[in-house]
Amino acid sequence: MKGAGRQLAIVGAALAVGLGLWVGSYVWRFGGLAPGVANLLIDHPRLATLAASGLHITSSELPSDVVPLALGDQRADLALTDLDGRTRHLSEWDGQRVVLNFWATWCHPCREEMPLFDALQNELGPQGVQVLGIGLDGPDKIRAWITAHPQSFPILLGQPLGYDVSKQFGNRISAVPYSVLIGPDGRLLRRHLGSFDSAGELRDWVLGGG
Repeated sequence: MKGAGRQLAIVGAALAVGLGLWVGSYVWRFGGLAPGVANLLIDHPRLATLAASGLHITSSELPSDVVPLALGDQRADLALTDLDGRTRHLSEWDGQRVVLNFWATWCHPCREEMPLFDALQNELGPQGVQVLGIGLDGPDKIRAWITAHPQSFPILLGQPLGYDVSKQFGNRISAVPYSVLIGPDGRLLRRHLGSFDSAGELRDWVLGGG
């Protein structure tokens, strides 16, 4: 029994080291523990069940004719309605760095980081950066919240599409907040699961995305 226990301990230690190296590779690649773990969960959605209690998960699946996008892919030219009822296409902002922020009114971290995106738009808008907020819950709730908390960037409604549009942009586990950076050529540059901790972190993420 002692020999068997020693063997199990060795196997367990080896698995722990392997797991640590695997997670560490993501931490090194994405420049920190939080973004590393977030991107690991995006790449391996089954692992998300281990953290599901800390994430807001929806069950919406993509339609069969909607292709999920990866980094480097050309952005989908979505047609989304703004709060004034106008149809807006993502291609309207081609030629700029576009930050898509997927959020919901019931998501506390989403609401908490809104001022960061507002400040970013005011600071970097003249330099060709455009923030677009895509609300994923009920249009009436979004309109009411934005009326009480006006933002300096457009808010678009994702729910009328009938599926979780953030999944189309790589959010495999349907957690919010989720942000995507699109380059001037329309290609996906970066993705970020979870909220940003500071204006500096958000600015560096936007300007450092290639």
